[in-house]
Parts: sequence; C-alpha cells; structure tokens
Amino acid sequence: QVLIHHDRGRCVVCSVFAQVLLRSLPEQYPLQLRHTVDYLSFCAMAQFRALVLIPHGNVMQMFFREAANMGLPTFVPDGRFLVKQPLLWWFARFESSLPEEHRHLLRQPPRPTSFAAKEPHEFSPYLLQYAEGPDRLRACLYWLRFLDYFHWPGVVQFSSLP
Repeated sequence: QVLIHHDRGRCVVCSVFAQVLLRSLPEQYPLQLRHTVDYLSFCAMAQFRALVLIPHGNVMQMFFREAANMGLPTFVPDGRFLVKQPLLWWFARFESSLPEEHRHLLRQPPRPTSFAAKEPHEFSPYLLQYAEGPDRLRACLYWLRFLDYFHWPGVVQFSSLP
C-alpha cells in the first residue's frame, strides 16, 4: 500500500488532488493507494511501501522529514507542479494571516547592513511581490531549487498522474 498524505481538510487543493488521483488510476494498477483522514501513528505510517505528499506549509515540512527519517520512499510533485498551486497558496495564506500593519515586513524585511551594497540572491524570497507572469515564475523556480523536497534521499518527483 501507498499512503496519500492527508491534511485533515485544511488544504482544498490537496484533498482534490487525492480524490483525482484515486479516481484516475487505471484498472489493475499494481499499487494500492490509501487516503485517510484518520490520525496514523509512526508505526502505522512505516507499514506503507511509500508516501505521496503534496507539500505546503510547516506541518507538511515536518511530515516530510518524519517520513524520510523512517526510510519511507516519498513522492512529491516536481517544481512545475508545485509552482502551480501549493507554493503560492502557502505564501498567500501566510500573508493573509498577518495584520495589515505587519505585511510590509514580508515585502521589505529588515536587512543586515552588509546586504546594503549587494543583493544576496537574484530574486526576493517574497514571491507575491512579483506580478503573475514570467517574473513570478522565474522567482518561484529560483527558490524552489533550495527546498528539501528536491535534495533528500528517497524522494522522487512526479509531474502528472499515472
């Protein structure tokens, strides 16, 4: 069995992805996928052959690390898939959770004086400052390459449903 992660209904995109994945499997597919909203112990999770994870937010980062440390092969969307929804969804959700008077700190965070002469990165980490289009896409792809999901052992990226 392969576990499709659950977020207990907190992410509509993840819930829809799980339902579409389950409904799109061809007959006689060699793996049995399981999606549950039940809490699972680490022992129960370790019984699965693999995990399909749509990463977003801090909880999923912790879950990802827990699964990787259990030696559970983990399948995550590739960069093109992540840019389309979970990554930008998380930024928008994070920004909307802040009081208006603090949102400017995301757009222009305090900077060490040593950064005054040169930007340390090609793009700002605040992705929503870029208008939708090529500049936002380039910024997203730039920052995606630093995510753990693309560097840890036992992780495989996918770009579409089977």
